Amino acid sequence: MLGIKLSQLDAGTLREILFIYDQLIGGTSRERHYFADDNVVLNRTVEMINEVLNRSSTYAELRIGSSFYGEETNGKLFIVREGNIGEDQVIQFSYDPNFERRCSEANALARDFQTEINWFLFSRGLAVLAGDLEQRNKVDRLMETLEASDNDGSWIAGLLIKILEAREKVIQRSGNRREVRPLLYALADLQGRIERKGRSLSGTGTKFVLEDKKNFVSKLAIIYEVIGWNE
Repeated sequence: MLGIKLSQLDAGTLREILFIYDQLIGGTSRERHYFADDNVVLNRTVEMINEVLNRSSTYAELRIGSSFYGEETNGKLFIVREGNIGEDQVIQFSYDPNFERRCSEANALARDFQTEINWFLFSRGLAVLAGDLEQRNKVDRLMETLEASDNDGSWIAGLLIKILEAREKVIQRSGNRREVRPLLYALADLQGRIERKGRSLSGTGTKFVLEDKKNFVSKLAIIYEVIGWNE
């Protein structure tokens, strides 16, 4: 699941995330004041999230009552700290049904919420890799595949192949017009960046530094999180 830098979480962004939750999950006691024009409550909630995550606690739990099974205590919107980028914390949002009463419908709701949050963060240019173990393993395997050769030309070619594979997968999703154009633009932008970087290093005797490689792979991994990994 994709995340967001804590420093980029403001009242407007939180409002949209809560709206996604409200639309998908619903609730018997939905907190309508979160959607009012006045941002006082939202600003205070953002402050609370910062306060909790800047202490030793890992979780900042914000519960919006869920109508799932008709009991408002079932559904929870979790805000979880998932690592750092520099000095900035990375947080992710997830829906967790009642821990004791899981079923296929509950799991489907959780997946749908994850899909919508991933798309929202990506489309707003806010998405960063959240850093959970499963995601790190996927990124590590992608890096290992590309690192099979020490030659920069081969490394670039390998990454471009991965970009083309992702592009074909996006085109196959052409029924969802909301997503196709932004994803294709992001892939084309990434392809242009890697090609320009390769040209700038060509003939200089300078090799790609590991940090640059990780940066490019991370950008591709964000797109993979949106469209689904193809391993």
